[in-house]
Amino acid sequence: MLHLRIIAAPLLPVALVFGAACGDDDDTDPTQTPTGETPSATAANETPSATGTPFQGDTAPVTATAPAGLEPPILQDVRAASHEGFDRIVFEFEGDGLPGYSISYTTGAVACGSGEDRAAELGEGTVPPAILRIQMQPANAHTEAGESTAPLDLQPNLSTIRAGLLTCDFEADVTYHLALTAEQPFAISTLNDPPRLVVDVAND
Repeated sequence: MLHLRIIAAPLLPVALVFGAACGDDDDTDPTQTPTGETPSATAANETPSATGTPFQGDTAPVTATAPAGLEPPILQDVRAASHEGFDRIVFEFEGDGLPGYSISYTTGAVACGSGEDRAAELGEGTVPPAILRIQMQPANAHTEAGESTAPLDLQPNLSTIRAGLLTCDFEADVTYHLALTAEQPFAISTLNDPPRLVVDVAND
């Protein structure tokens, strides 16, 4: 049976340490996942894009469904780094595959369970210029004992991706809201070994 836990304000007083930089395997060029298609794992050793290639992305929502019967993988790490033309944030899982996901711009940062809009907290006192919502299902960000396995508070302070909050970890739903400097085009891709969801946001 899945252990259920609500992330609601206030969060735990001490946030987990956020990985400040992507690992070498995250710096490859994964295959982008078209809107509405099931995510497919891509080898982590694919050839990187040529330097100077224009960023390919959009501001339209992107969704993908998880493979049928997938046991909720556990989110183990979140890390981010700046690249030429884009900021990259990577969600790394432990499990048999990637969860489905829904990624879109939104005007708030509503926490599941409490229903509280945490947009001002996300922007450290003011609502950010743009908020990107990343929802992953089925997935968990805690162990069966209820211990958190992923950061609650992200502070990458990159060119476009400034901060983030874990706003849901309940009933196999893991959601982050990211504070951005502007509503920039973004692109979604996947990597495997271990399963990773990669979100690139233009930073030029």
